[in-house]
Amino acid sequence: MSLSRPLPGAEAVHQLAAGLWTLWYVPVLLMLFFPGGRLPAGRSSRLVLYGVLSVTPTFTVLTALDPSAYDPPFQEFGHPLPTLPAPVVWLLVLSCPYCSWPCSSRRRW
Repeated sequence: MSLSRPLPGAEAVHQLAAGLWTLWYVPVLLMLFFPGGRLPAGRSSRLVLYGVLSVTPTFTVLTALDPSAYDPPFQEFGHPLPTLPAPVVWLLVLSCPYCSWPCSSRRRW
């Protein structure tokens, strides 16, 4: 039995788990935006809730699509799931704030 090979499916799990650390931010952001624990009336508070809850899946998918090599000790792990070219991933990451800007400024103006 060779101990140098990873378990079956370990590379896919590692690729998907690269962005799961953002799960820690969901309860923190919900406590910051809704300190009383209740959702205030109005459409804007629902948009904030949906935005907070959609950040983690979006970031997880974008980090799973990143083709760059992993940090040590996982540099020998490959990318078994499909990836996008690095400039496309960065374009998607940097365009997210610009896509959410109209929703946030709609209430102000």
